[in-house]
Formats: sequence, C-alpha cells, structure tokens
Amino acid sequence: MKTLNTIQTLSKLGKIFSTIIYVFSVIGAVAGFAAMVCLRFFPEGIKIGGTTIYGLIDASEVISVQDCFALLTIVTIGCIGEAVLCKIAQSYFKNELAAGTPFTLDGAKELLRFGICAVCIPIAMSILSQIVTRVLFPDFMESTGPELASSASVAIGVMLIVMSLFCRHGAEQAQPEALPEAQPEAAEEPAPEMPEETE
Repeated sequence: MKTLNTIQTLSKLGKIFSTIIYVFSVIGAVAGFAAMVCLRFFPEGIKIGGTTIYGLIDASEVISVQDCFALLTIVTIGCIGEAVLCKIAQSYFKNELAAGTPFTLDGAKELLRFGICAVCIPIAMSILSQIVTRVLFPDFMESTGPELASSASVAIGVMLIVMSLFCRHGAEQAQPEALPEAQPEAAEEPAPEMPEETE
C-alpha cells in the first residue's frame, strides 16, 4: 500500500503541475499573440520615454523587427501545443486519481494516448513553426531551440508509452475477468444417422 500511496501522491503532483503549466501556456499564447498584434498595428502607439518600440529594436542592433515577429510566432505556437499537451496530462491524472490506481485497462489506454501525444504534438508544433517562419520570415536566424524541445518530449513520450504497457500488464494480472475470454471451439456435431432400409 505504501507504493500505491506514493504513486497517488505523484499523480496529485502531476495534476497540479500540469494545471499550472497549462495556465502559463495559455497566458503565454495570448501574450505572444497580443504582442504580435501590437507590434504590427500599433508600433507608434507604444512608447517608452518618447521612443517607440520599433526605435528600441532598431537601436539595439542585436535583433531585427522581423526576428521579433518570428520569435513571437514560435513562442505562440509552442505555447498552444504545450497547453494542449498539459490538458491531456491533466485529464489523465484526474481520471487516475478517481480510479485510485494506475493499473486499470482504461487508465493504461489513456496513458498510452498521453505518451503518443507527448511524442507527436511537440514535433507537429516544431514543424509548423519552421514552416511559418520560413514562409513569412525567410531571413530569420536559425535556432535549434524547437528541435531540442522536441527531442526531450519524444523521450518523455516513449517512456510514457512503455509505462502504459506495464500498467496494462498490471491491470490484466489484477483483473483477469476483464480480459476477453477465449471462445471455446464448437464441438463437431455427429453426422446424422441414416435410417436403416427395411426390406
């Protein structure tokens, strides 16, 4: 029981962390989109000490306005993907806590879906970011950030998929009655006896 209590405690922490990251991801996506809108349509309306945002960026000579747009696009897309993934994680931990154990067939199936999403969603968001930035901002400086993030998420997703197999095996051992029973082979019916001919 101590091990199960530890698992449930970790599930509670996972639910809390996934909720917190989800909230911050939503805030980041909204803030990134709002920053792009402000930078695009109201550059002269945002001033700091009489200097516009465009003026500060151009004066820095470190990053251009187009690079700012590209970075904001990457951040916004990444936050959207992270929010979706955290919502899936939040749903899994909620259902696992309600079940009281990770060793259920439904929980194993949900954990498998969580692992697959952890692999696919960051890769999809990274590809989408690369396509958008290369189409809209062809001169944007190269960055390995999205690729590194995708690699880490793929590793986590693979571990979740492996864990789902352990959880499924545990559920099958604990609930053998939940497994589909093998259908007994139908016994061969004896051939009907031919009536004896009477002379």
